[in-house]
Amino acid sequence: MENSMKLIMLGTGNAATVACYNTCFALCREDKYFLVDAGGGNGILSQLQKAHIPLSGIHEIFVTHVHTDHILGVIWMIRMVAQAIQKGEYQGELRIYGHDKVVQVLDWICRMTLPKKIVARLGEEILLCEVKSGEKFQAIGLEVECFDIASTKEKQFGFRTCLPDGQSLVCLGDEPYNACNQMYVEGADWLLCEAFCLYEDRERFKPYEKHHSTALDAGRLAAQLGVKNLLLYHTEDMKIALDFGLFEDRVSGLVEAYYRKSSDIVSTVDVLSTTGFSGQGFNTSEIKNKGIEGTLRVKILDGKDFKFNVAGNIAWNRNILSKYSKKRVIQDGRYEGFPLESVFAGRYTGIDPRDGVYTYELRPDAQIYKGTDLQAVDNYRYYLGTSISSVTGGFNVDFSYRNLRLNVGGVVSSGAKLLNMVTSPASYEIITSNRTGETPQTVYSDLYRNHLNVSKDMVNRWTPERTTGVKYPRIIDFMGDRLLLDQYNVHSQEITKGAYLENVSFLRIKNISLYYDIPQSIVKSLGLSSVGFSFTMNNFITFTNYSGIDPETPGTTYPITRSMTLGVNVGF
Repeated sequence: MENSMKLIMLGTGNAATVACYNTCFALCREDKYFLVDAGGGNGILSQLQKAHIPLSGIHEIFVTHVHTDHILGVIWMIRMVAQAIQKGEYQGELRIYGHDKVVQVLDWICRMTLPKKIVARLGEEILLCEVKSGEKFQAIGLEVECFDIASTKEKQFGFRTCLPDGQSLVCLGDEPYNACNQMYVEGADWLLCEAFCLYEDRERFKPYEKHHSTALDAGRLAAQLGVKNLLLYHTEDMKIALDFGLFEDRVSGLVEAYYRKSSDIVSTVDVLSTTGFSGQGFNTSEIKNKGIEGTLRVKILDGKDFKFNVAGNIAWNRNILSKYSKKRVIQDGRYEGFPLESVFAGRYTGIDPRDGVYTYELRPDAQIYKGTDLQAVDNYRYYLGTSISSVTGGFNVDFSYRNLRLNVGGVVSSGAKLLNMVTSPASYEIITSNRTGETPQTVYSDLYRNHLNVSKDMVNRWTPERTTGVKYPRIIDFMGDRLLLDQYNVHSQEITKGAYLENVSFLRIKNISLYYDIPQSIVKSLGLSSVGFSFTMNNFITFTNYSGIDPETPGTTYPITRSMTLGVNVGF
């Protein structure tokens, strides 16, 4: 959907971390990405691959400052984009924004370390764009305003932007907040802020000596400035990792396991109405995260003419809201003892053949003493999963024979549950992290008055003459004739939305690329240095049981574009 946005954290570690990648992230809008910093080296390429972000989708990069853990990855981005341009795999320009020193350092490093044919792209398809504090630029359709964070170590810029849904997002760079930037930060809907470690670990990591803060400091700042959502990064982290290589490294990989407890998380606490507020943010919540990530690379063939390599990665991640300020309240998918973005609804059991309405499973502890208890929400509510995929991964197959090369890449996601509530007439007004589409239709609504603009299976509805084998409930008169169906049937949206819950697991062949280089003996006779042909298919095929438009971007009005590209690359 045009107004949907996604923030993808590619790294959260500080400069000295060895178990996690340096801080950088991307804002995603449809299939376009705005990259903020790129970490400290070519590890950015691996992070992009894990996040399924193609180089071709990145056309704007913002660099906050010149510290190595933020800028060196940009050098690799320049190199890889330039190579993609040469192969005809990248269309348009790459614009890299930063203050004067950022532009100067990037230009100098590129000219000192990269091949001339790469450097030649600077000022052509790859542009280094200097911005000053208070100036604005455009990225993925957003207006981004830069500001000097008043760093005590190195000149550094943050930024503020307004998202398509009207919410504000502010990035503070990787140093503590300075009061001179209050106008940019106060009242922000989303704030990205550094937090070097937990407050309880301050003696171990000594954040204040390094001009950094703790999670507690960041939380207090967010509460003081009325920030609604706080995202922390630039942290120390601890992992257990196993790096292995077998059969002379023909089989190699990496397995990582982690456990992280984040305390002092800001959440809303109810306060007395006499204060003039219904709630106030305090450091009262705690989240526990654990997971295992693995990467495997296999060289099946490694001969002079034939080469066949397979690589893949898989990750299992799990979080639990172990402590929450609203202990007995389900709020926006948050409930103590359950994962973030949890889905609570009724467990759908089918359509009642007697009256044509959805039915839901009673809880084992349901209290039924009178007829109206059959409407009580507490008698039907179940935890049905989370909208966050527990398993994600990707794969890449590379085969070559002499001058011919075939590459196949794909992604996989499993475990996420979303509400596919895109109905007719479809307004697509509601897109959140755990549901998609407009307000779910209840048993009382005419889902498709006049049967217009709906999928074929929508007509497979209950009627007095057809009571079994139907997919959808009866049509209720749009004038409001409820036929007394609400007397002894649960009709709360909190429960009825369970009929729209779907598993959005999928396997997608993301890209298939075929390359062929004309032999040099022929090329030289033509007076050329190289001639090559390429054929690329993007978003080739998707395997899924999800009935919505696209499982990778649920809630969008259009699926991800399937495209084919034919290219010719001639070198003189």
